[in-house]
Amino acid sequence: MTPRSRRLLGAIIAAFALLFIGRWTVGLVAERWWAATLSPSAAAFVTGWQLLGLALDVGAIVVASAWFVLHALLVARTIASVQVAHRLGNLQLREAVPTRFLLIGAIAAGTLLGLIAASGAHAWREPIVLAWQGAHYDVVDPLLHDDLGVFTAQLPAWDLAIRFLVLVVVLGLGFCVALYGGIGAIRRTGRYTITLHPDAQRHLGGLLAGFALVIALGYLLAPYHLAASDYRSLTMNGATLITRGAQVMAGVAVATSFLTVVWSLRGKVTVLAAAWIVLGVGSAIQRFLVPALAEQAPVDGERLAMMRRFDRLAWGIHPEPPSPASDTLPGVTAIWDRSVLDRVAEQDGSVPEAATAVAMVDSGRQIPAWLVASYAPDPPGRLDIVAVADGMTTGTGEPILVQPPQLDATSRPVWRSLANPRIRPGGPGWMPVRDGVEAGGPLRRLLLAWARQEPGMLRDPEQAAVDWHLDPTERASAILPMFSWLPADLLVIGDRPVWVVQGTAVLDRVPMATRAHWGDVRVSGVVPEVICTVDVASGQTHFYLDPAADSLGASWARIIGGTVAPAATLPADLRRGLPYPPEWFDAQIAVLEGLTWNAGQRETPSGPPATQVPTWIGAATPARQIALAEPSRGTVTSIVTAYRTDGVPVLRIASAESDGFPANSRGEISRRWSRSPEVLHLRDSVTAAGDSVIWRGMRWMGGRDPETAWQPLFAISRHGTPTLLWLGTAIADHVAGGRNVPTAWAAVGRAGVDTTARAPDATAVLDAARVWMRRADSAFQRGDLTAFGRAFEALRSVLMPHGR
Repeated sequence: MTPRSRRLLGAIIAAFALLFIGRWTVGLVAERWWAATLSPSAAAFVTGWQLLGLALDVGAIVVASAWFVLHALLVARTIASVQVAHRLGNLQLREAVPTRFLLIGAIAAGTLLGLIAASGAHAWREPIVLAWQGAHYDVVDPLLHDDLGVFTAQLPAWDLAIRFLVLVVVLGLGFCVALYGGIGAIRRTGRYTITLHPDAQRHLGGLLAGFALVIALGYLLAPYHLAASDYRSLTMNGATLITRGAQVMAGVAVATSFLTVVWSLRGKVTVLAAAWIVLGVGSAIQRFLVPALAEQAPVDGERLAMMRRFDRLAWGIHPEPPSPASDTLPGVTAIWDRSVLDRVAEQDGSVPEAATAVAMVDSGRQIPAWLVASYAPDPPGRLDIVAVADGMTTGTGEPILVQPPQLDATSRPVWRSLANPRIRPGGPGWMPVRDGVEAGGPLRRLLLAWARQEPGMLRDPEQAAVDWHLDPTERASAILPMFSWLPADLLVIGDRPVWVVQGTAVLDRVPMATRAHWGDVRVSGVVPEVICTVDVASGQTHFYLDPAADSLGASWARIIGGTVAPAATLPADLRRGLPYPPEWFDAQIAVLEGLTWNAGQRETPSGPPATQVPTWIGAATPARQIALAEPSRGTVTSIVTAYRTDGVPVLRIASAESDGFPANSRGEISRRWSRSPEVLHLRDSVTAAGDSVIWRGMRWMGGRDPETAWQPLFAISRHGTPTLLWLGTAIADHVAGGRNVPTAWAAVGRAGVDTTARAPDATAVLDAARVWMRRADSAFQRGDLTAFGRAFEALRSVLMPHGR
């Protein structure tokens, strides 16, 4: 190589180091600067996490490159003793390849292959550190009698090690075969005869023996994979048969490794062929025949209880029976949901950001309300937060806005208006701020712009600092990337609006647990572990352990250190208003639909598909709810209600077998509402005016009185303002409705007496009056004046249906 070529090669290597190593370095420094603005513990963890990824990348590349370089050098040693043939005219000449070129080529090829094989090793951080820390549940699987923490914390790291060994051994074997074939150390000497150079035979024999040992290690892990998979249809004897078969195959693989070594030393091809044929046939038998012969088990009560026990651990399904309701009517008649309130936020050209159900405190009392955030993009940008009271409307059916302490100078009364907010969903890549990462000098701005790939940072910012990760979900993931972070909700903690992001741990190897979809993949469990709060205006970020966290979450908290505060330190406002994650609720419903729980299905052939809807437990607890139905008839079989009490998730399942559901299906009740003459008249009037009409989800009474249901009908004007057009109500088989909440519930009381006949039956009137009198008396005794007023109004409607 000429001096000019050496200089060119050195320049290329320097440019590579500057572009890749330099970019990684400035990225690490910039992220450390950014994390330091949040807390010293966050900076320490972010730095340690990045350095751990670097150490794994470098370590894996060094190990893999050394492995491949070693084998390339062994091949080069063989090349030195084998000459390469040339033909010059009628003459055949042989000459040896210079050793210097062989060594350089071997090292270069091995290093390149090591870079390819070990790329992305930084992704191993999560399973490695979790396996190092470990997790302990005090719950053992029924097959291997190992703690559940072995499957959630240890097994992923074991699988990672096996996959890496398989990769480097198989690539090394293929690499050596290609090199030996290229130099003639492996050549075909007959139709069915292949001749190997002795060095090549010993070398390849050693690699094949190592591959057989890796296969043996894989078979030793097979019982853990069986235990972590869905083997619930097998008896314990059947599962034991499969595990014993895997252990036998591990012994066969070890014997194959020994016989492969014998072949490499003595050249007995029949021994090699027989050993690998036995291993291949045994693998096929263990993979296909043994599971088919394993004894199948009926799902009895004991096995069903075991399956549900692991579902509770993996999915956080801890069902509680509904408690007796204190009144026939709901404490809050939930009306609004996210899709309708987005229309409120879209006024004045704003973009909806979030809508969260909260119990607001106004004049010393809690009001069920929604915090609706919208962003007006007009410079400098403004985030408006509107508080919409739930369970009531204005006289014209429009939402009632909770008045702020002081009205802001905006176009409409908002609870809070923030000019140029720092943190919001879908925020910009970066922004200049007063308190953030210092960006005063040109060199510092250059480093930040290079690290963030933001050329705009090169300009002198209006402020002396910059901030990034301005989306709340992205911000949480930038600090703790090992969790699956959900979309942000909006709460008020103290007197400040705060984004709340919930982080979950996704489990893939929980024994006996039902598998369900989480995003695009099927997993065996999801548990909320960490809560992140981000101040809308200042960007201050805090992490807390979720009250629902399991042993895995506790292990991660120990690994992360002071960045995650204990669950006991949750602010009271956050603990009280923490919402139930809708994505988690959907996954739990998918588990409840399975054969383990058999709670019903979301799809009904006789009506529209049921989807989760927001509702309230009592008068101050936001909840999510869904009605599951029997597929063939569409009748409701279960009503599942999920909410948090003091931060702890609660799942209530009201079953038709024990809680007395009505004979009408959900679809039938909806059809009776939609076909009523008043609803048909209202719909015709609204559509004639050019507006649209939409039904929202049906809600059901909480507690042991699920036959009480209601469903709102909204009119959406061309200007986007939603108006409650009609509220359908139902108690047992009686279906009615009205233009507002009080008249709708009073109408269903009248419907219980007079639905078909012109004149009410005296016996029916007396029975209904007794029912409402008992309910009014019960409400008065416990001091619930709201329920007393509703019951008294219903009693008045029964006794005086026409105002007489």
